Amino acid sequence: MEAQFLRIRGRERIYPVSRMNPTANEVVVDTEIGEVPIPLASVEFIHLEELKPPVASSDRNPVFPEIDLHGLTVEVALDELDRAIENALAAGSRHLLVIHGKGTGTLREAVWEKLRHDSRVDRFALDHTRIDGTGATRVNLA
Repeated sequence: MEAQFLRIRGRERIYPVSRMNPTANEVVVDTEIGEVPIPLASVEFIHLEELKPPVASSDRNPVFPEIDLHGLTVEVALDELDRAIENALAAGSRHLLVIHGKGTGTLREAVWEKLRHDSRVDRFALDHTRIDGTGATRVNLA
Protein backbone atom coordinates (compact mmCIF):
# COMPACT_ATOMS: atom_id res chain seq x y z
CA MET A 1 0.00 0.00 0.00
CA GLU A 2 1.33 3.44 -0.92
CA ALA A 3 1.70 6.17 1.68
CA GLN A 4 -1.28 8.50 1.80
CA PHE A 5 0.38 11.34 3.69
CA LEU A 6 3.80 12.88 4.15
CA ARG A 7 5.72 15.18 6.42
CA ILE A 8 8.39 17.54 5.14
CA ARG A 9 11.58 16.69 7.02
CA GLY A 10 12.15 19.02 9.96
CA ARG A 11 8.49 20.12 10.10
CA GLU A 12 5.47 18.91 12.05
CA ARG A 13 2.78 19.55 9.43
CA ILE A 14 1.30 16.53 7.63
CA TYR A 15 0.04 16.78 4.04
CA PRO A 16 -2.03 14.39 1.92
CA VAL A 17 -0.25 12.96 -1.11
CA SER A 18 -2.00 14.03 -4.30
CA ARG A 19 0.21 12.08 -6.72
CA MET A 20 3.73 10.86 -7.27
CA ASN A 21 5.92 12.22 -10.07
CA PRO A 22 8.85 9.76 -10.14
CA THR A 23 10.31 11.11 -13.39
CA ALA A 24 10.81 14.50 -11.71
CA ASN A 25 11.82 12.81 -8.43
CA GLU A 26 9.04 14.62 -6.56
CA VAL A 27 5.67 14.15 -4.94
CA VAL A 28 2.72 16.52 -5.32
CA VAL A 29 0.82 17.39 -2.13
CA ASP A 30 -2.51 19.10 -1.46
CA THR A 31 -2.19 22.30 0.57
CA GLU A 32 -4.54 25.14 1.42
CA ILE A 33 -3.11 27.07 -1.54
CA GLY A 34 -3.36 24.19 -4.02
CA GLU A 35 -1.08 21.43 -5.22
CA VAL A 36 2.63 21.87 -4.50
CA PRO A 37 5.52 19.70 -5.79
CA ILE A 38 8.04 18.61 -3.12
CA PRO A 39 11.37 16.82 -3.79
CA LEU A 40 11.24 13.17 -2.66
CA ALA A 41 14.47 13.60 -0.68
CA SER A 42 12.73 16.23 1.50
CA VAL A 43 9.83 14.11 2.71
CA GLU A 44 8.97 11.31 5.09
CA PHE A 45 5.99 9.20 4.00
CA ILE A 46 3.30 8.34 6.54
CA HIS A 47 0.53 5.73 6.35
CA LEU A 48 -3.00 6.40 7.59
CA GLU A 49 -2.60 3.91 10.43
CA GLU A 50 0.22 6.04 11.87
CA LEU A 51 -2.06 9.10 12.04
CA LYS A 52 -4.89 7.56 14.00
CA PRO A 53 -5.19 9.16 17.43
CA PRO A 54 -4.64 7.08 20.55
CA VAL A 55 -7.76 5.71 22.18
CA ALA A 56 -8.50 5.10 25.81
CA SER A 57 -8.59 1.34 26.35
CA SER A 58 -11.44 1.54 28.86
CA ASP A 59 -14.10 3.28 26.76
CA ARG A 60 -12.56 3.42 23.24
CA ASN A 61 -13.25 7.17 23.03
CA PRO A 62 -10.54 9.49 21.71
CA VAL A 63 -8.20 10.80 24.38
CA PHE A 64 -8.54 14.35 23.07
CA PRO A 65 -11.77 16.39 23.02
CA GLU A 66 -13.66 17.48 19.94
CA ILE A 67 -16.31 20.03 19.09
CA ASP A 68 -18.81 19.88 16.22
CA LEU A 69 -19.68 23.32 14.84
CA HIS A 70 -21.93 22.10 11.99
CA GLY A 71 -24.99 24.24 11.45
CA LEU A 72 -23.90 27.09 13.73
CA THR A 73 -23.54 30.68 12.63
CA VAL A 74 -19.96 31.93 12.52
CA GLU A 75 -20.53 34.11 15.59
CA VAL A 76 -21.99 31.27 17.69
CA ALA A 77 -19.39 28.80 16.38
CA LEU A 78 -16.49 31.06 17.40
CA ASP A 79 -17.96 31.44 20.90
CA GLU A 80 -18.30 27.65 21.15
CA LEU A 81 -14.74 27.22 19.88
CA ASP A 82 -13.45 29.60 22.54
CA ARG A 83 -15.23 27.58 25.24
CA ALA A 84 -13.96 24.30 23.80
CA ILE A 85 -10.36 25.52 23.89
CA GLU A 86 -10.80 26.70 27.47
CA ASN A 87 -12.38 23.38 28.49
CA ALA A 88 -9.69 21.32 26.76
CA LEU A 89 -6.94 23.24 28.52
CA ALA A 90 -8.75 23.00 31.87
CA ALA A 91 -9.00 19.23 31.37
CA GLY A 92 -5.26 19.07 30.71
CA SER A 93 -5.56 18.29 27.00
CA ARG A 94 -3.07 19.70 24.50
CA HIS A 95 -5.26 18.77 21.53
CA LEU A 96 -8.69 19.62 20.16
CA LEU A 97 -10.52 18.36 17.09
CA VAL A 98 -12.74 21.04 15.55
CA ILE A 99 -15.37 19.70 13.15
CA HIS A 100 -16.48 22.50 10.84
CA GLY A 101 -17.61 20.54 7.78
CA LYS A 102 -16.65 21.20 4.19
CA GLY A 103 -19.49 23.33 2.83
CA THR A 104 -18.45 26.66 1.32
CA GLY A 105 -15.40 26.96 3.58
CA THR A 106 -16.75 30.05 5.34
CA LEU A 107 -16.86 28.42 8.77
CA ARG A 108 -13.43 26.82 8.34
CA GLU A 109 -11.93 30.15 7.32
CA ALA A 110 -13.46 31.90 10.34
CA VAL A 111 -12.23 29.13 12.66
CA TRP A 112 -8.72 29.32 11.18
CA GLU A 113 -8.64 33.10 11.51
CA LYS A 114 -9.53 32.79 15.19
CA LEU A 115 -6.95 30.03 15.73
CA ARG A 116 -4.20 32.08 14.04
CA HIS A 117 -4.64 34.88 16.58
CA ASP A 118 -5.30 32.80 19.70
CA SER A 119 -2.25 32.66 22.01
CA ARG A 120 -3.54 29.36 23.46
CA VAL A 121 -3.02 27.67 20.07
CA ASP A 122 0.39 26.29 19.12
CA ARG A 123 -0.51 25.09 15.61
CA PHE A 124 -3.36 23.60 13.59
CA ALA A 125 -3.97 21.76 10.33
CA LEU A 126 -6.70 20.02 8.41
CA ASP A 127 -7.39 16.59 9.88
CA HIS A 128 -6.93 14.11 7.05
CA THR A 129 -7.54 11.06 9.26
CA ARG A 130 -11.34 11.47 9.19
CA ILE A 131 -13.53 9.77 6.62
CA ASP A 132 -14.81 13.12 5.31
CA GLY A 133 -11.26 14.25 4.53
CA THR A 134 -11.09 17.96 5.19
CA GLY A 135 -14.19 18.70 7.25
CA ALA A 136 -12.20 19.02 10.46
CA THR A 137 -9.16 20.74 11.87
CA ARG A 138 -6.79 19.24 14.44
CA VAL A 139 -5.54 21.86 16.92
CA ASN A 140 -2.43 21.58 19.12
CA LEU A 141 -2.78 23.79 22.17
CA ALA A 142 0.10 25.71 23.74
